[in-house]
Amino acid sequence: MLSLFNAPTKQKKQVMTGVKLTAVCLHADWCENSRALLKYYENLKNKFDGQDILFVTLDFTNRTTRHQASLLATALNVHEQVAQYDETGVILLVTQTQTRKATIRKISGVLERTMSFEDMAIAIKELLGS
Repeated sequence: MLSLFNAPTKQKKQVMTGVKLTAVCLHADWCENSRALLKYYENLKNKFDGQDILFVTLDFTNRTTRHQASLLATALNVHEQVAQYDETGVILLVTQTQTRKATIRKISGVLERTMSFEDMAIAIKELLGS
């Protein structure tokens, strides 16, 4: 396992810039769709282990977890994309494009519980380019 805290600066930069896709699970314990989607989400994490995809769960169950979710979304620079999709029980697939002046992030896909696991995996593979 790579220890980011003990890694040389060059290696840290590679890890931080190596993310091609961020899968943001918008979850709440009280949301039926969220609970149904968790099984798929965990299986997707296992299927794409070792690839350049960051899996993040933002928990909107209560006031405390909503606040933490907001801070995490801001820290990961996906807060605008999360705000665009004001609903739990989905997985947002956020891609990023680097220009000379900025990094542009956009929602390139939305995974919902009505989709099959295979369709979810295909959507991720297409965005990863594999």
